[in-house]
Amino acid sequence: MSNPIRKRYRKPPITKGITQCHTRRFSILSMFVVYAPNPGSKKNPSMNPRCYECDEIVEGFIERRSHAAAHLDLACQCVFQDCSFSGSPKQLYLHFNVEGFMERRSHAAAHLDLACQCVFEDCSFSGSPKQLYLHFNFTHGSSVATLSDEQLKEFKKAKTEYNEAIKEAMATYFPPKDVSVMESTTREDSEAILERPSSGGEDENANDAKKDKKKVSAREPMESQLPKTKDQCAKCGKRVRSTAGRRIHVAKHLRTGYECVFEGCKHKADPTTFYQHFASKHLTKVQNLSEEQQAEFVKMKAHYKRAMKAARSKYFPDIPIGRVGLKKTEKVVESDPGSSRESSISDESASDEEEEPAKNVKELKKKKSRGKPQDSQRSKEADSTQGKTKRELLDTQCTECGKEIRSYVGRRTHVALHLKLKCKCIFEDCEYASTPNNLYAHFSSEHFTKVESFSKEQLIEFNTEKAHFSRTLREVMAKYFPSTDRPRAESEDSDSEADTKR
Repeated sequence: MSNPIRKRYRKPPITKGITQCHTRRFSILSMFVVYAPNPGSKKNPSMNPRCYECDEIVEGFIERRSHAAAHLDLACQCVFQDCSFSGSPKQLYLHFNVEGFMERRSHAAAHLDLACQCVFEDCSFSGSPKQLYLHFNFTHGSSVATLSDEQLKEFKKAKTEYNEAIKEAMATYFPPKDVSVMESTTREDSEAILERPSSGGEDENANDAKKDKKKVSAREPMESQLPKTKDQCAKCGKRVRSTAGRRIHVAKHLRTGYECVFEGCKHKADPTTFYQHFASKHLTKVQNLSEEQQAEFVKMKAHYKRAMKAARSKYFPDIPIGRVGLKKTEKVVESDPGSSRESSISDESASDEEEEPAKNVKELKKKKSRGKPQDSQRSKEADSTQGKTKRELLDTQCTECGKEIRSYVGRRTHVALHLKLKCKCIFEDCEYASTPNNLYAHFSSEHFTKVESFSKEQLIEFNTEKAHFSRTLREVMAKYFPSTDRPRAESEDSDSEADTKR
């Protein structure tokens, strides 16, 4: 017995979300697979999400279209010659996407059966150079930077042959004329495959084109209507607020590229990206480079800053080049009175409008410093150490290793490391030992308890360990930091943190 609902809703009404182009493509779907209206559906009250053929619930209009096309085995053929790909219009747009250059290379390599052999012995893996990078990492636990000289030569030779063969094949499989034809006629050709003859088809296409033009013009505002600011690029209109960001932005416009400091590496980029390049490709850091490589890298960065500074006025003319803070320039003039005016102020166009904000910043800093409670002795010491270097500040420099440590708690921890002084954990069968501050975290993470919940015996044992730790540090502290005087802001002993918490 036939279903009365199916007979009644043989051709359901077109919903508002369906465009005329979609109806031309999939108008044949309504003749076979239909969805009866369901008032209880939240997304579309006039559409039933249950399919008549397989009784499967499909939510979403696009998903129902794909589901119906799967029942009918509908597909659009690719418009390229000698290509057997077929699918929905959306899949076709992704299939011959102009921006998918790597996908087209892989497609051409699949036609030619191109592959690079693995350079390791007794390994039969073969694939593209990109696949070989992953294969080296996951299978052999190495990278291109750790290959031997013979393996590296073999890999580079196979890679060049692979790229040259694909370059020749790309012209045959994806010629430029086919790409231009695809850009202009792909949408029309894919629509014509499922389009049924209609009398007013041309008028409808013209109306659709007019509507699309109106939408594009409404989305893109005129350049004259955009608000202009100082940090806006004069060429592309992009706003870049930081100085380093403006250098990178100008380098992108100029397309500058510096070669890597390693021999045989053809990588070219801005110096700002070389830190990541050294870590990912060469498995090293800037600190671990040789003296020659470090000198070359420093010259590269200096040349990059100079070139970007000279070219920045073309792209950001409203921002003066010498807009560096005035405090640094005044210090240079005071320390070296014979220095030229060019070293003190790099740009003479620094106007009074730039000096006023600097004065306001000074006044704000003075107001903030007045509000803070400061010790008179500390302020005198700070005034006396303004012209000194870091090595002359003996109160923050360790006499044993020369390391500079400013905070009092950090100096205590540093001296404890020199003495290898530690407090043992009070729990049985626990060999952990560290400073008292680290023991608090150890109690909560490992033993799931706090000092407040200790028994009397455990608390006495912990306090004795802390007292011995602090007593030995007080006796030896003057040897490592001779002029160390504990500031009043930190007058509360860190060893009595448990007592203050209670």
